[in-house]
Amino acid sequence: MKRRLLPLLLSLSLLFSLLPAALAQEEASVSVTALCVAEADQPVFLDAKELGLLCQQATGHELVSVSFSHLSNRVGSLTCEGEAVTPDTPYYLYQHPQLSQICFTPYSRFTGQRELTFTMTSKREETVSGVLLFYVPKAAEDLPPDSPMNDTAVVRQGEPVPLMDFLPERVWCRTSKGYRGDKTSWTVGDSTYIAEELESASFSRLPSSAQGYLWLDYQTPDARKVLPGEVLYSGKDPNLYDVTFVPAGKETKAVRLDYTASCSTDAEVPGSLTLNPDRNKTPAQPTDTVSPDDVQPNLPGDRFQDMTGWEWAVPAADFLDEQKAVFSNAGQPIFRPGDPATRMELIYALVHVAYPSVEEAPAPAFSDLPDNRDLSGAAAMAAAHGLVLGDGENRLLPNAQITRQDALVIIYRSLSDLTRPYQPLPQSADLDFFSDAKDLASYAREAAAVLFSKGILQGDDSRRLAPLSPITRAEMASLLYRAFGE
Repeated sequence: MKRRLLPLLLSLSLLFSLLPAALAQEEASVSVTALCVAEADQPVFLDAKELGLLCQQATGHELVSVSFSHLSNRVGSLTCEGEAVTPDTPYYLYQHPQLSQICFTPYSRFTGQRELTFTMTSKREETVSGVLLFYVPKAAEDLPPDSPMNDTAVVRQGEPVPLMDFLPERVWCRTSKGYRGDKTSWTVGDSTYIAEELESASFSRLPSSAQGYLWLDYQTPDARKVLPGEVLYSGKDPNLYDVTFVPAGKETKAVRLDYTASCSTDAEVPGSLTLNPDRNKTPAQPTDTVSPDDVQPNLPGDRFQDMTGWEWAVPAADFLDEQKAVFSNAGQPIFRPGDPATRMELIYALVHVAYPSVEEAPAPAFSDLPDNRDLSGAAAMAAAHGLVLGDGENRLLPNAQITRQDALVIIYRSLSDLTRPYQPLPQSADLDFFSDAKDLASYAREAAAVLFSKGILQGDDSRRLAPLSPITRAEMASLLYRAFGE
C-alpha cells in the first residue's frame, strides 16, 4: 500500500506545483480587438500605435512584434513596403519589417467587415492573441436636407474632438403633420418631428483610418476604438458621450459621422454629424515639427505616399528629397517617417544638405564601411570634417539606430565646422526648460543647448527631449530642415 501511495503523493505534489503556472498561462491568454477602416479601393496603413496600446493594456509591457494569419484575397491585400505580408512572420514596432508600414488595400467589391487573427509579443516575451477587424462601409446615404438630425460643427484643425458637445441628447422622430401631443415638436416643410430622449446610438458608418478614428475614453488607460455597429448608451458604459474623434493628421478635411439613434419608443432614427475644420487655427505641434508658419495648406505633399499622420514633417521630407538626401527608400515613393533613423541615414542626409558640393575624401579607418559607394563616400566626407568619430574600436556602426542626443551632437559638429571661423555659434541656452534635461549625457549638453538657442531643437509639447530614445526619420528630417533648409 505504501508503495502505491508514495507515487500518488508525488504526482499530486507535482500537479499543485504546476497549477500556479497553468493559471498564469490562462490569465495571459487575453484576446484583444484592433480596427482598420478603409474606403473601397483606397489603401490605408495599420495603426501601430493602437496595437502598442492594446499590448500595454493586456500585459503591462511594451509591444515588440505582431504576426498575422492569412488574409483572404476576397477581402483585400496586406503589404509591407511593397512586399506581401507573410503569415506568421513577426513585424516589429521599432525595427524592420515594421508594423507602421503594413498597408491594407481592400478588394474593390468588398464591403462589410472581416476578421484576421494575430499574435502580439511583448518585451517580456508574453504573447497576446487578437483579432484585426477590417471594415469597409457601404456608400453613405444622405439624410433629408430638412432633417433636424443632420448637424454640422466647426472644430479646431487637426485636433481631437470630444463629441459630447455635438451629439444630440434627444432624438427627433418624424410623425404625422399637425401633431398635438405634449412633447416638443418641430415642423419643417411637410415634416413634423417630436423629441424623444436618446437612449443609445451606434455609428453606422465609421470614418476611414486615413481620416481618423473614433475612440472611447480617449487618453485614459482604458482607451480603445469604437467598433462598427457597437451600441453606445447615453447613461451607462460604453457611453456615447465619451467618444472622441481623433484625426489621423494635422491637415484634415471635413469628416462626416453617420449614426443610428434609438429612443424609448424603440424608434431608430438616422443621424449625421459633419466636422468642419477651422483652417485659421493652428494646432500645437508634435516633437520636432516645423513652426506654424511653415505649415502649408496642401499637406501632405505628393513626393511620398506614406506621410498621412506625419504632415508636420512633409516640408522637411520634401527638402531632403530635393537635396537627393533620401537614400534608403528603395526607389519607392515612401519616406518611412516613423522608422528609427540609422547612423548611416543621418550621415548620408547631413552630408548632402550641408556639403552639397561633395568632393572626394580619404577613406576613414572604419572596419565596417558600407559596400555601397555613395554611402561610403558620405561616411568619408563626414569623417574628414570631424562629424563622426566611431565607437573607439574603429567601427562606424552604420546600421545602428541613432539616439536623439547623438543626432544633435553630429548636427552641432557640422554647424560648428561650417561657421568656423567667421560666424561663431550663439551662446548656449538654459536647458532647464526641458523636464528631462538631466537625462542628457555630458558630451551632448553643449550641442543640445546651442541647437535649442538657435531654434533647431524644440522638444515636444510636454517639454521633453527624450535624449536616449531613437530619433525617427521624420524628426531627423525636421532637425536637418531647420538647421540647413530654412
